[in-house]
Amino acid sequence: MKNLLICVAILFGIAPAVSAQEDAALSRFVRALATVDIPAAHVSVVAQPLEGGDKGWALHPNALRLTASTAKLYTTYAALVRLGPATTLKTEVWQNGSDLILVGSGDPSLTVERISSLLRQLRAQGMQHINGNIVLDRSRFGPASSMPFDPTTFDNKPMRPYNVGPDALLLNFRAIQVVLTPQNGAVQARLDTPLADASVDNQLQLGDGPCSDWKDGVQSTISGNFRITLKGKFPRSCTPQTLQLAAHGPELAGEAGANQYAEALIRGLWEEMGGSWSGKAVSGTKPSAATLVASTESQPVAQLVRDINKYSNNVMARQLFLLLADAPSTQAGAEQALRQTLAARSVPMKHLVIENGSGLSRKEATTAEEMTGLLRVIWHDPRMPELLSSLPIGGTDGTLKKNKNNGGDVGRIRLKTGSLENTRAAAGYVQDSRGHWHTLVVLIQDPKATANYGALREAIDQLSNSLAN
Repeated sequence: MKNLLICVAILFGIAPAVSAQEDAALSRFVRALATVDIPAAHVSVVAQPLEGGDKGWALHPNALRLTASTAKLYTTYAALVRLGPATTLKTEVWQNGSDLILVGSGDPSLTVERISSLLRQLRAQGMQHINGNIVLDRSRFGPASSMPFDPTTFDNKPMRPYNVGPDALLLNFRAIQVVLTPQNGAVQARLDTPLADASVDNQLQLGDGPCSDWKDGVQSTISGNFRITLKGKFPRSCTPQTLQLAAHGPELAGEAGANQYAEALIRGLWEEMGGSWSGKAVSGTKPSAATLVASTESQPVAQLVRDINKYSNNVMARQLFLLLADAPSTQAGAEQALRQTLAARSVPMKHLVIENGSGLSRKEATTAEEMTGLLRVIWHDPRMPELLSSLPIGGTDGTLKKNKNNGGDVGRIRLKTGSLENTRAAAGYVQDSRGHWHTLVVLIQDPKATANYGALREAIDQLSNSLAN
Protein backbone atom coordinates (compact mmCIF):
# COMPACT_ATOMS: atom_id res chain seq x y z
CA MET A 1 0.00 0.00 0.00
CA LYS A 2 2.85 2.38 0.86
CA ASN A 3 4.49 1.79 -2.54
CA LEU A 4 1.15 2.43 -4.26
CA LEU A 5 0.77 5.81 -2.48
CA ILE A 6 4.29 6.79 -3.49
CA CYS A 7 3.57 5.95 -7.13
CA VAL A 8 0.34 7.96 -7.07
CA ALA A 9 2.15 10.94 -5.51
CA ILE A 10 4.87 10.87 -8.16
CA LEU A 11 2.27 10.47 -10.94
CA PHE A 12 0.60 13.73 -9.85
CA GLY A 13 3.93 15.57 -9.40
CA ILE A 14 3.96 15.49 -5.60
CA ALA A 15 6.93 13.52 -4.31
CA PRO A 16 6.85 11.73 -0.95
CA ALA A 17 8.15 13.94 1.84
CA VAL A 18 10.74 13.06 4.44
CA SER A 19 10.95 14.22 8.05
CA ALA A 20 13.79 15.99 9.83
CA GLN A 21 14.93 12.65 11.22
CA GLU A 22 15.22 11.19 7.70
CA ASP A 23 17.05 14.01 5.93
CA ALA A 24 20.44 15.45 6.85
CA ALA A 25 19.80 18.98 5.50
CA LEU A 26 16.45 19.32 7.25
CA SER A 27 17.95 17.90 10.42
CA ARG A 28 20.77 20.48 10.32
CA PHE A 29 18.17 23.22 9.86
CA VAL A 30 16.21 22.09 12.91
CA ARG A 31 19.40 21.84 14.98
CA ALA A 32 20.47 25.34 13.89
CA LEU A 33 17.18 26.77 15.16
CA ALA A 34 17.49 24.79 18.38
CA THR A 35 20.78 26.57 19.13
CA VAL A 36 18.78 29.79 19.51
CA ASP A 37 16.01 28.02 21.46
CA ILE A 38 13.47 27.88 18.65
CA PRO A 39 11.77 24.47 18.80
CA ALA A 40 10.82 22.49 15.69
CA ALA A 41 7.17 22.75 16.76
CA HIS A 42 7.25 26.45 15.82
CA VAL A 43 8.65 25.81 12.34
CA SER A 44 7.03 24.71 9.09
CA VAL A 45 8.98 23.56 6.04
CA VAL A 46 7.67 22.15 2.79
CA ALA A 47 9.82 21.44 -0.27
CA GLN A 48 8.52 19.62 -3.33
CA PRO A 49 10.07 18.85 -6.72
CA LEU A 50 8.27 20.42 -9.64
CA GLU A 51 9.66 17.81 -11.99
CA GLY A 52 11.08 14.34 -11.49
CA GLY A 53 10.53 11.98 -8.56
CA ASP A 54 12.90 13.38 -5.97
CA LYS A 55 12.02 13.36 -2.31
CA GLY A 56 10.41 16.38 -0.70
CA TRP A 57 10.62 17.84 2.81
CA ALA A 58 7.73 18.26 5.19
CA LEU A 59 7.83 19.62 8.73
CA HIS A 60 4.50 20.69 10.29
CA PRO A 61 3.08 21.48 6.83
CA ASN A 62 -0.48 22.15 8.05
CA ALA A 63 0.25 24.48 10.99
CA LEU A 64 -1.24 27.94 10.55
CA ARG A 65 1.56 30.54 10.63
CA LEU A 66 1.89 34.27 9.91
CA THR A 67 3.06 34.80 6.34
CA ALA A 68 4.89 38.14 6.79
CA SER A 69 5.82 39.45 3.33
CA THR A 70 5.45 36.09 1.60
CA ALA A 71 1.77 37.17 1.46
CA LYS A 72 2.85 39.38 -1.44
CA LEU A 73 3.02 36.24 -3.59
CA TYR A 74 -0.78 35.99 -3.44
CA THR A 75 -1.27 39.66 -4.27
CA THR A 76 1.27 39.91 -7.07
CA TYR A 77 0.19 36.68 -8.75
CA ALA A 78 -3.47 37.75 -8.58
CA ALA A 79 -2.50 41.11 -10.11
CA LEU A 80 -0.63 39.47 -12.98
CA VAL A 81 -3.70 37.34 -13.70
CA ARG A 82 -6.48 39.85 -13.11
CA LEU A 83 -4.85 43.08 -14.36
CA GLY A 84 -2.43 41.56 -16.87
CA PRO A 85 1.38 41.88 -17.02
CA ALA A 86 1.33 44.64 -19.65
CA THR A 87 -1.33 46.87 -18.06
CA THR A 88 -0.24 50.38 -17.09
CA LEU A 89 -1.87 52.89 -14.72
CA LYS A 90 -2.52 56.42 -15.91
CA THR A 91 -2.56 59.59 -13.80
CA GLU A 92 -4.20 62.53 -15.56
CA VAL A 93 -4.41 66.31 -15.24
CA TRP A 94 -7.66 67.91 -16.38
CA GLN A 95 -8.59 71.60 -16.54
CA ASN A 96 -11.92 73.09 -15.57
CA GLY A 97 -11.93 76.87 -15.68
CA SER A 98 -9.09 78.11 -13.47
CA ASP A 99 -8.86 74.81 -11.58
CA LEU A 100 -6.68 71.82 -12.40
CA ILE A 101 -7.90 68.34 -11.46
CA LEU A 102 -5.36 65.60 -10.72
CA VAL A 103 -7.08 62.23 -11.18
CA GLY A 104 -5.46 59.22 -9.50
CA SER A 105 -5.62 55.65 -10.74
CA GLY A 106 -4.13 53.97 -7.69
CA ASP A 107 -0.69 54.00 -9.32
CA PRO A 108 1.79 52.82 -6.65
CA SER A 109 4.79 54.33 -8.45
CA LEU A 110 3.93 58.01 -8.87
CA THR A 111 7.39 59.29 -7.94
CA VAL A 112 8.59 62.87 -7.71
CA GLU A 113 10.23 62.47 -11.14
CA ARG A 114 6.93 61.52 -12.78
CA ILE A 115 5.01 64.29 -10.98
CA SER A 116 7.65 66.69 -12.27
CA SER A 117 7.09 65.33 -15.79
CA LEU A 118 3.37 66.07 -15.50
CA LEU A 119 4.07 69.66 -14.49
CA ARG A 120 6.62 70.10 -17.28
CA GLN A 121 3.89 69.14 -19.74
CA LEU A 122 1.84 72.06 -18.43
CA ARG A 123 4.78 74.45 -18.67
CA ALA A 124 5.42 73.29 -22.23
CA GLN A 125 1.85 74.36 -23.09
CA GLY A 126 2.64 77.89 -21.89
CA MET A 127 1.04 77.63 -18.47
CA GLN A 128 2.93 79.70 -15.89
CA HIS A 129 0.45 80.90 -13.27
CA ILE A 130 -2.20 78.63 -11.76
CA ASN A 131 -5.01 80.89 -10.56
CA GLY A 132 -7.33 78.28 -9.14
CA ASN A 133 -7.09 75.22 -6.93
CA ILE A 134 -5.57 71.85 -7.73
CA VAL A 135 -8.33 69.33 -7.07
CA LEU A 136 -7.16 65.89 -5.94
CA ASP A 137 -9.48 63.18 -7.26
CA ARG A 138 -9.00 59.98 -5.26
CA SER A 139 -12.30 58.37 -6.23
CA ARG A 140 -10.63 55.20 -7.61
CA PHE A 141 -10.34 53.99 -4.01
CA GLY A 142 -13.59 55.55 -2.80
CA PRO A 143 -13.96 58.11 0.02
CA ALA A 144 -11.30 58.20 2.71
CA SER A 145 -13.96 57.39 5.29
CA SER A 146 -14.42 53.95 3.71
CA MET A 147 -10.79 53.02 4.42
CA PRO A 148 -9.70 54.78 7.62
CA PHE A 149 -5.98 54.36 8.19
CA ASP A 150 -3.97 54.98 11.33
CA PRO A 151 -0.20 54.87 10.70
CA THR A 152 0.46 54.15 14.38
CA THR A 153 -1.61 50.95 14.52
CA PHE A 154 0.93 48.43 13.28
CA ASP A 155 3.99 49.24 15.40
CA ASN A 156 3.52 52.81 16.70
CA LYS A 157 6.24 54.05 14.31
CA PRO A 158 4.19 56.31 12.03
CA MET A 159 7.20 57.96 10.37
CA ARG A 160 8.58 54.70 9.01
CA PRO A 161 8.02 54.67 5.23
CA TYR A 162 6.21 51.31 5.30
CA ASN A 163 3.44 52.81 7.46
CA VAL A 164 2.02 54.96 4.65
CA GLY A 165 -1.56 53.96 3.89
CA PRO A 166 -3.29 53.40 0.54
CA ASP A 167 -4.19 56.44 -1.55
CA ALA A 168 -5.60 56.44 -5.08
CA LEU A 169 -3.44 59.53 -5.65
CA LEU A 170 -0.32 58.49 -3.77
CA LEU A 171 2.27 61.16 -4.55
CA ASN A 172 5.92 60.15 -4.10
CA PHE A 173 4.97 57.52 -1.50
CA ARG A 174 4.17 60.48 0.80
CA ALA A 175 7.88 60.39 1.57
CA ILE A 176 10.47 62.90 2.75
CA GLN A 177 14.17 62.31 2.18
CA VAL A 178 16.91 63.94 4.24
CA VAL A 179 20.58 63.25 3.41
CA LEU A 180 22.82 63.05 6.48
CA THR A 181 26.59 63.59 6.13
CA PRO A 182 29.37 63.82 8.75
CA GLN A 183 31.28 66.94 7.81
CA ASN A 184 33.68 69.30 9.62
CA GLY A 185 32.98 67.80 13.03
CA ALA A 186 29.20 68.05 12.69
CA VAL A 187 26.25 66.35 10.97
CA GLN A 188 25.00 68.08 7.85
CA ALA A 189 21.30 67.50 7.04
CA ARG A 190 20.07 68.35 3.54
CA LEU A 191 16.41 68.12 2.57
CA ASP A 192 16.25 66.16 -0.69
CA THR A 193 12.50 66.36 -1.34
CA PRO A 194 11.27 69.61 -2.99
CA LEU A 195 8.57 70.55 -0.50
CA ALA A 196 7.65 74.25 -0.54
CA ASP A 197 8.55 76.08 2.69
CA ALA A 198 9.86 72.87 4.35
CA SER A 199 12.83 73.16 6.70
CA VAL A 200 15.10 70.99 8.83
CA ASP A 201 15.81 71.72 12.49
CA ASN A 202 19.02 69.73 12.74
CA GLN A 203 19.99 68.94 16.35
CA LEU A 204 21.96 65.81 15.51
CA GLN A 205 25.39 65.25 17.02
CA LEU A 206 28.22 63.02 15.90
CA GLY A 207 28.59 59.76 17.78
CA ASP A 208 30.70 56.62 17.81
CA GLY A 209 29.82 53.10 16.76
CA PRO A 210 29.26 51.24 13.49
CA CYS A 211 27.35 52.89 10.69
CA SER A 212 25.15 49.79 10.33
CA ASP A 213 23.09 50.96 13.33
CA TRP A 214 22.77 54.63 12.36
CA LYS A 215 18.96 54.62 12.03
CA ASP A 216 18.53 53.56 15.65
CA GLY A 217 20.26 56.72 16.87
CA VAL A 218 18.17 59.25 14.92
CA GLN A 219 14.83 60.53 16.25
CA SER A 220 12.59 62.63 14.03
CA THR A 221 9.32 64.54 14.15
CA ILE A 222 7.41 66.58 11.55
CA SER A 223 5.11 69.52 12.25
CA GLY A 224 2.25 70.71 10.07
CA ASN A 225 4.38 73.22 8.18
CA PHE A 226 6.85 70.45 7.29
CA ARG A 227 9.42 71.52 9.81
CA ILE A 228 11.49 68.36 10.31
CA THR A 229 13.22 68.11 13.68
CA LEU A 230 16.13 65.67 13.99
CA LYS A 231 17.67 64.67 17.33
CA GLY A 232 20.09 62.04 18.54
CA LYS A 233 23.48 60.87 17.31
CA PHE A 234 24.78 59.94 13.89
CA PRO A 235 27.97 57.82 13.64
CA ARG A 236 31.04 59.67 12.44
CA SER A 237 32.04 56.45 10.65
CA CYS A 238 29.18 56.83 8.16
CA THR A 239 29.31 57.90 4.56
CA PRO A 240 26.31 60.02 3.47
CA GLN A 241 23.07 58.23 4.36
CA THR A 242 19.49 58.97 3.26
CA LEU A 243 16.90 59.17 6.00
CA GLN A 244 13.51 58.11 4.62
CA LEU A 245 10.52 59.50 6.50
CA ALA A 246 6.77 59.23 6.05
CA ALA A 247 5.05 62.62 6.16
CA HIS A 248 3.00 61.78 9.23
CA GLY A 249 2.47 63.78 12.37
CA PRO A 250 -0.26 65.09 14.68
CA GLU A 251 -0.96 67.97 12.27
CA LEU A 252 -0.67 65.83 9.13
CA ALA A 253 -3.28 63.17 9.75
CA GLY A 254 -5.66 61.56 7.27
CA GLU A 255 -6.83 63.03 4.02
CA ALA A 256 -6.10 66.60 5.15
CA GLY A 257 -2.49 65.66 5.81
CA ALA A 258 -2.23 63.98 2.41
CA ASN A 259 -3.55 67.18 0.83
CA GLN A 260 -0.96 69.26 2.68
CA TYR A 261 1.83 67.01 1.43
CA ALA A 262 0.47 67.14 -2.14
CA GLU A 263 0.27 70.92 -2.02
CA ALA A 264 3.81 71.36 -0.67
CA LEU A 265 5.27 68.92 -3.21
CA ILE A 266 3.43 70.32 -6.25
CA ARG A 267 4.11 73.91 -5.21
CA GLY A 268 7.78 73.17 -4.64
CA LEU A 269 8.20 71.53 -8.07
CA TRP A 270 6.12 74.18 -9.87
CA GLU A 271 8.10 77.04 -8.37
CA GLU A 272 11.37 75.31 -9.33
CA MET A 273 10.08 75.50 -12.93
CA GLY A 274 9.45 79.20 -12.66
CA GLY A 275 5.70 78.92 -12.18
CA SER A 276 3.44 80.46 -9.54
CA TRP A 277 0.24 79.21 -7.91
CA SER A 278 -2.25 81.24 -5.89
CA GLY A 279 -4.67 78.46 -4.96
CA LYS A 280 -4.70 75.41 -2.69
CA ALA A 281 -4.79 71.61 -2.98
CA VAL A 282 -8.29 70.34 -2.15
CA SER A 283 -10.16 67.05 -2.36
CA GLY A 284 -12.79 66.60 -5.04
CA THR A 285 -13.77 64.82 -8.25
CA LYS A 286 -13.36 65.61 -11.91
CA PRO A 287 -16.36 67.41 -13.44
CA SER A 288 -17.64 66.06 -16.75
CA ALA A 289 -16.89 69.35 -18.54
CA ALA A 290 -13.14 69.23 -17.77
CA THR A 291 -10.53 69.00 -20.52
CA LEU A 292 -7.54 66.64 -20.45
CA VAL A 293 -4.24 68.57 -20.50
CA ALA A 294 -1.52 66.15 -19.32
CA SER A 295 -0.97 62.53 -18.31
CA THR A 296 1.66 60.03 -17.17
CA GLU A 297 1.66 56.22 -17.23
CA SER A 298 3.24 53.78 -14.82
CA GLN A 299 5.53 50.95 -15.79
CA PRO A 300 3.61 47.75 -16.71
CA VAL A 301 2.15 45.69 -13.88
CA ALA A 302 4.90 43.09 -14.41
CA GLN A 303 7.51 45.73 -13.52
CA LEU A 304 5.47 46.92 -10.52
CA VAL A 305 5.32 43.31 -9.33
CA ARG A 306 9.10 43.07 -9.68
CA ASP A 307 9.63 46.22 -7.60
CA ILE A 308 7.25 44.92 -4.93
CA ASN A 309 8.76 41.46 -4.59
CA LYS A 310 12.45 42.27 -5.03
CA TYR A 311 12.47 44.89 -2.29
CA SER A 312 9.34 43.86 -0.34
CA ASN A 313 7.63 47.22 -0.82
CA ASN A 314 4.61 47.20 1.50
CA VAL A 315 3.11 50.49 0.31
CA MET A 316 3.12 49.40 -3.34
CA ALA A 317 1.68 45.98 -2.39
CA ARG A 318 -1.25 47.59 -0.57
CA GLN A 319 -1.98 49.74 -3.60
CA LEU A 320 -1.84 46.77 -5.98
CA PHE A 321 -4.09 44.75 -3.67
CA LEU A 322 -6.81 47.43 -3.83
CA LEU A 323 -6.48 47.63 -7.61
CA LEU A 324 -7.76 44.06 -7.81
CA ALA A 325 -11.25 45.41 -7.00
CA ASP A 326 -13.45 47.37 -9.34
CA ALA A 327 -13.77 51.08 -8.61
CA PRO A 328 -14.38 52.36 -6.04
CA SER A 329 -12.11 49.88 -4.25
CA THR A 330 -12.61 48.64 -0.71
CA GLN A 331 -10.58 46.20 1.39
CA ALA A 332 -13.44 43.71 1.30
CA GLY A 333 -13.82 44.09 -2.47
CA ALA A 334 -10.10 43.56 -3.01
CA GLU A 335 -10.07 40.40 -0.90
CA GLN A 336 -13.09 39.05 -2.73
CA ALA A 337 -11.45 39.76 -6.09
CA LEU A 338 -8.20 38.10 -4.98
CA ARG A 339 -9.99 34.98 -3.76
CA GLN A 340 -12.14 34.72 -6.89
CA THR A 341 -9.12 35.12 -9.14
CA LEU A 342 -7.06 32.51 -7.33
CA ALA A 343 -9.94 30.08 -6.80
CA ALA A 344 -10.52 30.03 -10.56
CA ARG A 345 -6.97 28.67 -10.86
CA SER A 346 -7.43 26.10 -8.08
CA VAL A 347 -5.12 27.80 -5.58
CA PRO A 348 -5.77 26.21 -2.15
CA MET A 349 -7.00 28.86 0.31
CA LYS A 350 -8.91 27.02 3.03
CA HIS A 351 -6.69 28.49 5.77
CA LEU A 352 -5.56 31.71 4.05
CA VAL A 353 -6.14 34.91 6.02
CA ILE A 354 -5.77 38.15 4.02
CA GLU A 355 -5.94 41.64 5.54
CA ASN A 356 -4.15 44.11 3.24
CA GLY A 357 -2.24 41.92 0.79
CA SER A 358 1.23 43.06 1.83
CA GLY A 359 2.02 40.83 4.81
CA LEU A 360 2.55 43.88 7.03
CA SER A 361 -0.07 42.43 9.31
CA ARG A 362 -0.51 40.46 12.53
CA LYS A 363 -3.38 38.57 10.88
CA GLU A 364 -2.27 37.43 7.43
CA ALA A 365 -1.54 33.72 7.68
CA THR A 366 -1.59 30.39 5.88
CA THR A 367 0.00 26.96 6.05
CA ALA A 368 3.22 25.92 4.34
CA GLU A 369 1.25 23.26 2.48
CA GLU A 370 -1.21 25.81 1.06
CA MET A 371 1.54 28.22 0.06
CA THR A 372 3.25 25.35 -1.73
CA GLY A 373 0.00 24.84 -3.60
CA LEU A 374 0.12 28.49 -4.71
CA LEU A 375 3.70 28.06 -5.93
CA ARG A 376 2.76 24.94 -7.92
CA VAL A 377 -0.14 26.75 -9.61
CA ILE A 378 2.11 29.70 -10.48
CA TRP A 379 4.71 27.36 -11.99
CA HIS A 380 2.22 26.05 -14.54
CA ASP A 381 0.70 29.45 -15.34
CA PRO A 382 1.62 31.39 -18.53
CA ARG A 383 2.54 34.35 -16.30
CA MET A 384 5.09 32.30 -14.36
CA PRO A 385 8.13 33.96 -16.03
CA GLU A 386 7.01 37.41 -14.82
CA LEU A 387 6.48 36.18 -11.27
CA LEU A 388 9.71 34.16 -11.18
CA SER A 389 11.76 37.11 -12.43
CA SER A 390 10.27 39.30 -9.67
CA LEU A 391 11.68 37.17 -6.86
CA PRO A 392 14.96 38.07 -5.13
CA ILE A 393 17.89 36.00 -6.43
CA GLY A 394 20.15 34.35 -3.87
CA GLY A 395 23.43 36.21 -3.43
CA THR A 396 22.52 38.71 -6.14
CA ASP A 397 19.75 41.23 -5.48
CA GLY A 398 16.78 42.38 -3.45
CA THR A 399 16.26 40.93 0.00
CA LEU A 400 18.46 37.90 -0.83
CA LYS A 401 21.54 39.88 -1.77
CA LYS A 402 23.39 38.69 1.34
CA ASN A 403 22.70 34.98 0.76
CA LYS A 404 26.15 33.47 1.25
CA ASN A 405 26.23 30.70 -1.33
CA ASN A 406 23.38 31.22 -3.83
CA GLY A 407 23.36 27.50 -4.60
CA GLY A 408 26.68 27.67 -6.37
CA ASP A 409 25.23 29.44 -9.41
CA VAL A 410 23.48 32.78 -9.80
CA GLY A 411 19.76 32.41 -10.48
CA ARG A 412 19.10 29.03 -8.88
CA ILE A 413 17.61 30.35 -5.62
CA ARG A 414 14.61 32.66 -6.02
CA LEU A 415 12.69 33.30 -2.83
CA LYS A 416 10.29 35.91 -1.50
CA THR A 417 11.36 36.63 2.05
CA GLY A 418 9.41 38.02 4.97
CA SER A 419 10.01 39.16 8.52
CA LEU A 420 7.86 40.56 11.30
CA GLU A 421 8.29 40.68 15.02
CA ASN A 422 8.44 36.99 16.06
CA THR A 423 8.18 35.80 12.45
CA ARG A 424 10.58 34.85 9.67
CA ALA A 425 9.50 33.38 6.32
CA ALA A 426 10.66 32.50 2.82
CA ALA A 427 8.84 31.01 -0.15
CA GLY A 428 9.72 30.44 -3.79
CA TYR A 429 11.75 28.21 -6.05
CA VAL A 430 15.14 26.48 -6.01
CA GLN A 431 16.89 24.74 -8.89
CA ASP A 432 19.14 21.82 -7.96
CA SER A 433 22.51 20.92 -9.51
CA ARG A 434 20.82 18.64 -12.06
CA GLY A 435 18.64 21.46 -13.34
CA HIS A 436 15.44 20.34 -11.60
CA TRP A 437 13.26 22.98 -9.94
CA HIS A 438 11.69 22.66 -6.48
CA THR A 439 9.29 24.71 -4.40
CA LEU A 440 10.44 25.76 -0.94
CA VAL A 441 8.37 27.27 1.87
CA VAL A 442 9.72 28.08 5.33
CA LEU A 443 7.50 29.67 7.99
CA ILE A 444 8.93 30.33 11.48
CA GLN A 445 6.82 31.84 14.26
CA ASP A 446 8.39 32.11 17.70
CA PRO A 447 8.88 34.89 20.30
CA LYS A 448 12.65 34.55 19.89
CA ALA A 449 12.63 35.00 16.10
CA THR A 450 13.19 38.76 16.19
CA ALA A 451 16.20 38.68 18.51
CA ASN A 452 17.79 35.94 16.39
CA TYR A 453 17.05 37.43 12.97
CA GLY A 454 20.61 36.88 11.68
CA ALA A 455 20.76 33.26 12.81
CA LEU A 456 17.41 32.47 11.19
CA ARG A 457 18.42 34.12 7.94
CA GLU A 458 21.60 32.06 7.86
CA ALA A 459 19.70 28.85 8.64
CA ILE A 460 17.24 29.49 5.81
CA ASP A 461 20.14 30.30 3.48
CA GLN A 462 21.81 26.99 4.36
CA LEU A 463 18.59 25.08 3.82
CA SER A 464 17.96 26.61 0.39
CA ASN A 465 21.61 26.06 -0.55
CA SER A 466 21.31 22.40 0.44
CA LEU A 467 18.32 22.04 -1.86
CA ALA A 468 20.24 23.73 -4.68
CA ASN A 469 23.41 21.63 -4.37
